[in-house]
Amino acid sequence: MGGAYLGALASHELTLNKAVLDAGGVHGLYNDHTHLIILADHKLDVNATADVIFDKWQSLNKDFQLARGAFDFREAYTTENDDSELDVVMSAVIESMKYAVKPSTWNQLDKTATSQYQREIFSEVYNSLARAKRKVSYGILYDAKSFLTKFASFDNAMALSMSTKFPDVVTQLVELNRKSGRFESRHVRELTGDEVLYYNRGLIENILVSDEMDADIQDYLDKELSKNTTAGKRRLYFELFKTMDFVKSVDDLLARMDSFVLSLQHKNPKKANDIAILRDAVEQNITYTVDVPSEEPYGMNDVIPPDAIGQGNFKVFPPNTVFVKERRRRDYLRISAESHIEHQKEMMVEFQKHFDKVFDNFDDELKNDEMFFYKIYSKFGLNYLDAKKDKNVNLFVHFDASVSDYFEEII
Repeated sequence: MGGAYLGALASHELTLNKAVLDAGGVHGLYNDHTHLIILADHKLDVNATADVIFDKWQSLNKDFQLARGAFDFREAYTTENDDSELDVVMSAVIESMKYAVKPSTWNQLDKTATSQYQREIFSEVYNSLARAKRKVSYGILYDAKSFLTKFASFDNAMALSMSTKFPDVVTQLVELNRKSGRFESRHVRELTGDEVLYYNRGLIENILVSDEMDADIQDYLDKELSKNTTAGKRRLYFELFKTMDFVKSVDDLLARMDSFVLSLQHKNPKKANDIAILRDAVEQNITYTVDVPSEEPYGMNDVIPPDAIGQGNFKVFPPNTVFVKERRRRDYLRISAESHIEHQKEMMVEFQKHFDKVFDNFDDELKNDEMFFYKIYSKFGLNYLDAKKDKNVNLFVHFDASVSDYFEEII
């Protein structure tokens, strides 16, 4: 079949046949299927591998019928010498790791309040998924879970170092309303720069790797890893870090975001604009100015005895000193929870309007419960008094121990 098997990743998805659902039927209603990614050390013979996997599935599931033509197996890579190879791999991973049930499936079940049939279908779907293990990894990918869990702080740094795509950025405030069983959205306004940083802070925290840490990682891979781990893990970790082009400074980060904006201007102008908004918010947040003097100050005590001027040694600049404003950049973001509080206050105003419309439908006991309104707030996450305090968000990855110590714990 080709290369040797290294590992696999499987995920389960459940969809409904809309035609059968609309007809109130049962036969052929459910399509429970599995996405499988196989990792090998060399190219596989696709047709031969598909036959082997299909025959194995058939032998384990004799009570089920599946046409061989319905068993889809294809290459998840390309031989093109450009970024398209990574795009193909990422598309395969995204397809395999997405939702267990499409959001549109839940919208199809829009009559559960009046239809016993739809309630039973909803219960069947829900119970089949509740507490079920929907994603499973094998081989070297199973081993990698402990590595990725231990190096969770590296997530953004690793993603930015090897990705040709930038995650979606939240830049707009949108209100969702449920009408006729479906959700409809209404654009409210653009988020402010502070709000953009607050709601996208997970995308950019720990996104940079310092030269010192990069050097530690490379040194460990070259000298220690080969002695302390299996060939499979060694290959995985070695290739993982050796191929990463870590972003190592704030200026590099801004330049990388600029390149994403430039590449998306024609293909996806909306996303390009969203990334540009986040990029500008980052630069504005980390940039500050200081007064830089042309002459060094001297201490007053250098020319006058301390007992003559009292306590302290005051700094004095020469008369010809010129002060120039100089722009500098921090390597962390100062994220203010105040933007979150203001956003939630807006949500409360909107919620109050909806609440007033249905207030008369509540019984007198609930109406007289002083805590009832605030309980509803908390269910919607609207208790703005408990908003997180202001915090500094690190752009650089930070560890409390050496890279070697972290590797040793998982090998």
